[in-house]
Amino acid sequence: MFVTKALIITSIISTLIILSIQSTYAQYGNPAVSSDPTVYPKLEEEFQLGQDELAFFESENIWIRFVNVREDSRCPADVLCVWQGRVSIAVNVIKGEQNIGFPLTVGESDSLALQTFDGYYIRLIEVEPYPFSSHEIQSSEYIATLLVSEVEDIEPVDAPLKQFKSGIAADEIVCKEGLVVTIKSSNGNPACVKPETKEKLIERGWAKTNWSPSIIPTDLSDVTIKLERTACFGFCPIYSISIHGNGTVNYDGMDFVETKGIRTYEIPIDQVKELISLIYETNYFSLDDRYEAQFTDAPSTITTITMGDQTKSIYNYGNAGPQKLQTLEEKIDEITQSHTLVGNPKPEQSEPEPTSVAEVANLNNVFGFEMFANLAQGKQENAFFSPYSISSAFSILYEGARGTTQDEIHSVFHFVRDDQARRDYAHQTISDLNKPAQNYILSTANALWIQDKFPILDEYKDVTETYYLAKTENLDFVTRSEESRKTINSWVEEKTNDKIKNLLPEGSINDLTRAVITNAVYFLGNWTVQFDETLTREDDFKISEQETAKVPMMNVEQNFNYGSTDDLQILQMSYKGEDLSMLVLLPKENDLQSLEKKLSVENLNQWKSNLMKKQVNVYMPKFKLETTYSLNDDLATMGMPSVFDPESADLSGIDGQKDLYVTGVFHKAFVAVDEKGTEAAAATGIVSGVTSIQPPPEIFRADHPFIFLIQDDRTGLILFMGKVIDPTKGQ
Repeated sequence: MFVTKALIITSIISTLIILSIQSTYAQYGNPAVSSDPTVYPKLEEEFQLGQDELAFFESENIWIRFVNVREDSRCPADVLCVWQGRVSIAVNVIKGEQNIGFPLTVGESDSLALQTFDGYYIRLIEVEPYPFSSHEIQSSEYIATLLVSEVEDIEPVDAPLKQFKSGIAADEIVCKEGLVVTIKSSNGNPACVKPETKEKLIERGWAKTNWSPSIIPTDLSDVTIKLERTACFGFCPIYSISIHGNGTVNYDGMDFVETKGIRTYEIPIDQVKELISLIYETNYFSLDDRYEAQFTDAPSTITTITMGDQTKSIYNYGNAGPQKLQTLEEKIDEITQSHTLVGNPKPEQSEPEPTSVAEVANLNNVFGFEMFANLAQGKQENAFFSPYSISSAFSILYEGARGTTQDEIHSVFHFVRDDQARRDYAHQTISDLNKPAQNYILSTANALWIQDKFPILDEYKDVTETYYLAKTENLDFVTRSEESRKTINSWVEEKTNDKIKNLLPEGSINDLTRAVITNAVYFLGNWTVQFDETLTREDDFKISEQETAKVPMMNVEQNFNYGSTDDLQILQMSYKGEDLSMLVLLPKENDLQSLEKKLSVENLNQWKSNLMKKQVNVYMPKFKLETTYSLNDDLATMGMPSVFDPESADLSGIDGQKDLYVTGVFHKAFVAVDEKGTEAAAATGIVSGVTSIQPPPEIFRADHPFIFLIQDDRTGLILFMGKVIDPTKGQ
């Protein structure tokens, strides 16, 4: 069975990654084989398919899908091939790594009803109902009768359009026996048809007898060719190039270019004519107006051609358009030599490899602040998550990533490049976090749940067990999906002291799931200096200028690490054991958005370096937060879209195949802060100074929105972070 694996990451201050196998045809809504969605014929045995239905040849590992009744290269433009006894359908065939589509036609020539692939052939025998009217019959009512068999020594003639695109002149196209070549009037493309059909097409003006290359117009005054390169993931020059028929070029450099602003220069007219010839050859005015790509909301290029009274703009998102459109875009750059103005992309500075666990923690914190900016910045709601949990889950995924997918994940999470160093640091961090402590509980755990008999690579499994200390267990996702879901949920609940329940909702595990990676983090600690419960009073909390809520406000006066700037107060409250602490960042003017914009590792380290022991009168609200996030869009926007795209994801380091991709990233987190201390949990699924002696004490009154971090003071690693907008709402 040819399948595409899907991967879901779920997190609860625990991280969970679900690796699912989804049929390549899952996008069409077909159920799995275990649900008996389609027919299972044998070779040389006729079978029937309705539109979008499947046939699976189990021994040969061949999938067949009846796509639709279609018009093809033998039909006039916009005319369905249902006349003159001829019917054409499109089929999709997957064999091994081949994924091909082609037309099959009955009612004209036996050769057109047959196509070969990888030592086999498929033949279209009949399409029902027939005769029929395309206006009266719904597409879902068509039934195709087909047959698949092995074949030897058959050398089919390439389709006429394929020959034409390979450089063969239209009048030299070779047709299959019994057919002759004709030229479509609409676009100049060749087609092979019966001789009598050719005559009728010519009579109706849909085809012409002779082909001639497009003639370049002599008057180029009404010709304008414009290319705009706008946006992309990562570093991309942003500029526009306009070519006028007289050879004048206008360049406008906007961003990420060496030459900014407008430049005007000339190119030879012959080059303009060369470009116009390419426009004709690509049949530019018949291309689609938009070519959409997943995870982009802005076109990477806009190509606008004006020739006389014809004007057309094509929006190409993420270079999703056909190769001939990209060839045209590149030709415009080549002829105008735009690269001399744009300049070459700046060479990437090699990143110094970290030399300690603290430096690795610093890289993880960079990701944490970048994730905070995507999840919470500017939003008027509580937030809480574990950057360490999300990063831990993706570090296990990263071990199986290759190529562009690996590079993109690295750009977001800032993982150490060197394999052995990265694994050693991960192992040391996990071991340090799990060291027994007398005064607090801190633990993290990984697990790898695999479909029974699903073949993941031994190297990948060994790395996850050896360096990430992942427990490996086999489950039966195919026939016992619900039991498997409950088993994983029970593990998460156990590792988070029952604070994260039902991480995987009903239906999240099914018979297409093949592996699940989980990471869980749990912390329970008491304050070194505890609040006196008798001093807790109901007080106002200014949610905004217009809204106030009554909250239980705790109070204590004692020596704390404290610092301040013109617009910020920073308080560090340690937990017993002195290994962990909470940092509270409180804007002085209730301007949380300004503080959010300043959040960075550099600023945090600067603020922490200025902390001093001072007598501080602290007012802190009691609060409890529960959050759930879906992180797909956030992570794609941050620079790693390919891992979510089944066409481009490369996670071949997991199972040796390029058929894994991430279908979901979820993160769920819990934190409770009271007079005694803090309890926090998360899971992710695949997500010194001098003592002040000057009275009076500093006043730290957290009666308006603030940001808080829970960090490992030994390394600076941020385990949890969030912001409190309304302490009365446990989101």
